[in-house]
Amino acid sequence: MIRTALLLSLLFAACTACAPTATQPGTPAGPDALAQVGRWKLQGATDAAGQPVAAVLPDGKAVHAIAFNDGALAIEGGCNHMGGRYDIDGQGRLVVQEIRSTLMACANPALMSADSAVAGLLQGTSEWSIAESYPEQLFLQHADGRRSHWVAVRPAPSGAPGDVSADSTTTGGDGSGIVLGPLAGADIESASLPGELACSFSMTGQGTLLLAKGDVASSEPSRGVVKVGDYVEMVAAPGGFDAMLGGTRFSGKGKTVTIEVTGPAVGGGESPPNPATLTYDRADGARRQFIGQWRCGP
Repeated sequence: MIRTALLLSLLFAACTACAPTATQPGTPAGPDALAQVGRWKLQGATDAAGQPVAAVLPDGKAVHAIAFNDGALAIEGGCNHMGGRYDIDGQGRLVVQEIRSTLMACANPALMSADSAVAGLLQGTSEWSIAESYPEQLFLQHADGRRSHWVAVRPAPSGAPGDVSADSTTTGGDGSGIVLGPLAGADIESASLPGELACSFSMTGQGTLLLAKGDVASSEPSRGVVKVGDYVEMVAAPGGFDAMLGGTRFSGKGKTVTIEVTGPAVGGGESPPNPATLTYDRADGARRQFIGQWRCGP
């Protein structure tokens, strides 16, 4: 066993309040809402200048998760077994005094480096909050200015094979569920969307739920597609490509689809994605929210 000792602090980047906020039934607000959610999967991190911290994403992929359980912290998904003890202090801050790790040689050096980088994000005294979305989002800001973004690990929905939504997560309306499916290449090609550049909303491991294209510096609307059940349906938003960058609202027959960017860009590349939510509102009052990433660019 080895011990690492890196002192950092953490703060939710997208909220002004520092007290933890629970947002879903079964996750009441309290001094340890982190444990009430349980497991959180890392989405990415940025440095003090807002640039992606590539070391936490081995080969560009998010693989690590953390689990809080009655004072015990476990870091999962890496090369080594890592964990330690945590506490919530009198000011509501998360305190991780020490993280311990096995010392194993792995075939992938990037994964070994990511173990150390992720441990460095977590160890220390932290202020934190939970965003109002489902699954919940946790944003952490460290004493040196770094930030990290985590998403609650929730059970997979019980809809039809290939679906990324289910009736149990739809609220309101006539009781029928809002079911969105991943867009296939043939779906996008057949839509023949006009526009110079594209934006897309995707969920980790689930594919693209919405893709839209628009022209730069144009007043013409951007046009996109979503797959509702087995049907590919058209949507549009005002303002062209530029208006989509920070999130927008698409309209279509009997529906509105709202993209809300919830945090700074994470990851690397020419067009790094932003954490975001997609909220689908149906004309009968039904609503379903998805959590994923919004990416715009070439």
